[in-house]
Amino acid sequence: LFKKAILLVLLIEFAGAVLLTLEFLNRFTLPKAVFLGIFHSISAFCNAGFSTFANSLENFSGNPLILYTTGILIVLGGLGFFVLVDIIDKFKGKTSLTFHSKIILWITAVIIITGTVGFYFSESVGSASNNPIFLFNNSFFQTVSVRTAGFNSISLGTFTTSATFLIIILMFI
Repeated sequence: LFKKAILLVLLIEFAGAVLLTLEFLNRFTLPKAVFLGIFHSISAFCNAGFSTFANSLENFSGNPLILYTTGILIVLGGLGFFVLVDIIDKFKGKTSLTFHSKIILWITAVIIITGTVGFYFSESVGSASNNPIFLFNNSFFQTVSVRTAGFNSISLGTFTTSATFLIIILMFI
């Protein structure tokens, strides 16, 4: 399990770092983009939520690649090694998913789906309502991030009261 976990962490964080670096190259020099890609990939996978940017990821709220890469890294890191290794073993045909993994995956899916829908509809009356794709991408990202990581792509002070209440519920869960 330890060997699989180390290999899995390195592969996931490397893939995340590559994707983030490629996107950061649009705004930064190669050395800075590589640093930012590695830093944010590790921070997201570890659910640390640390960003080198003063306003977290707000400057990238319109960038689906950064939002989804970071969001997926947060989810994968939050699932835990036992679940990730169990999923890999399942795809290799070695075993079926354990009860623990099934519960974690179902609860994670339900929370992400209901949170994203909740954010989308509670924020659809706000300033982002003229762009539903922007709103959906950020609804997904905020749902994933507020539970464990702490990144934000939209200023928290701009959320509606219902979205703020949803954040409190997700953080409690």
